[in-house]
Amino acid sequence: MSSTGTILASGTRASLRYCRESTRNATPAALTTPVTSIGATATAPAGAGFSLFTRASGSFVDDGFFRGQKIVTSGFTNAANNGTWRVWGVTATVLSVLDDNDVIVDETAATAQTARIALSTLRATGRNVNLEKNLLESEEVDADGMETDVRHGFNRVVGSPGFQLSREDYDDFIEFAMGREWDTDIAVTGSPDMGVSSAGGFTRAAGSFITDGFRPGDIIRTTLFDTANNGDWRVTAVAATELSVVSTTDGTTTPSSESEASGKSLVFPGKRIDIGTDICTFLLERAFSDISEYQVFNGVAVNEMQLSVEPESIIGGSFGLLGMSAVALASSSTSAIDPIAANGTSPLAAFDGEIYEGGTRYAVATSLDFTLSRNRSLNPVIGSRFSPDVFGGQANIQGTLNVYFENETLFNKFVNETESTIWTRFDDPNVAGEFMSIVFPRVK
Repeated sequence: MSSTGTILASGTRASLRYCRESTRNATPAALTTPVTSIGATATAPAGAGFSLFTRASGSFVDDGFFRGQKIVTSGFTNAANNGTWRVWGVTATVLSVLDDNDVIVDETAATAQTARIALSTLRATGRNVNLEKNLLESEEVDADGMETDVRHGFNRVVGSPGFQLSREDYDDFIEFAMGREWDTDIAVTGSPDMGVSSAGGFTRAAGSFITDGFRPGDIIRTTLFDTANNGDWRVTAVAATELSVVSTTDGTTTPSSESEASGKSLVFPGKRIDIGTDICTFLLERAFSDISEYQVFNGVAVNEMQLSVEPESIIGGSFGLLGMSAVALASSSTSAIDPIAANGTSPLAAFDGEIYEGGTRYAVATSLDFTLSRNRSLNPVIGSRFSPDVFGGQANIQGTLNVYFENETLFNKFVNETESTIWTRFDDPNVAGEFMSIVFPRVK
């Protein structure tokens, strides 16, 4: 049911979309204009799970394609080659993409076949991203006591869109905040015989868990061991040939002794990311689709990531943004195709999780809040209203752990400046075995 009247923008219908920039503060050309006459190759140098899109002339690099972007292909005769892909590598004439199920097949380039960069939807609880300007005020005063002139000065984009933490949908923005790509290569190498020691730790006959990248706080998954030893385990200590663990179910149970033998599986499920120094900027578009108005922000970086975990609440937070420039509102989107929808996984909640302090499961925590600050900056220069770059700063993490007063142990760690650890895990409420884990390896 509807009636006529003034058309006003609805904040609840506003949305945020983004794509990575290959050149800082520049809209990728292939976001607005598709690349035509491309071909497909099923076999990529990276091996299984990767495929190639190719072109005989022009340059994917010049058209703004960049590792980590989502792209859309269309016009191929083979339907499997038409779809959405994540870019893995870029040269002038070759795009390497993730093709997990190896569905892409060889196809010769033709004029109808196209590839273009797509915007991805950012799930958000708030969309407060805006252009902010300094004012330059004249010190000259007229006879009436008023200043003679005022004009706009340095421009910057600022904002702090809120979110509710869920799997997958915030992987890009976590990467932008952390300053490093996700690591997917953590695994046991060498196929050693494995077992369980009398002390309840998983062992290997050869190689090194340390060299393979396992660390205290990690969650591992075991299969093909004795039945009681299969499951998810929290690593509490790492030696070259032994991982000390406790069960993620109760935080105390350890596996039973088992002889080393071949064919057993110990894996690091999922992927991991650490703090790094890279600054990846992205284009952000705020869309008021109910009144067909769109605004583009360029050279945007994540400067802060804040997260709050409280009982009986969905885990929420915000991303603090800094951007180099913005353009005026326009009546059409910068992309001619619809943005890629978010995965829509359910948000995580505090009661589907656990907290370990100092390697021990902690059952009396009432809240955990923390902020990762990258201290990035935009700096004015002569001859421009915009910063020439997003400048890096020192990474800093601060937060608060609130707990019930149980005994002197935790309080005295504060008094005595004793270094500790905090490990967390939050389970997906709908998919068994899927989770997110946050590890603070050095805490005071």
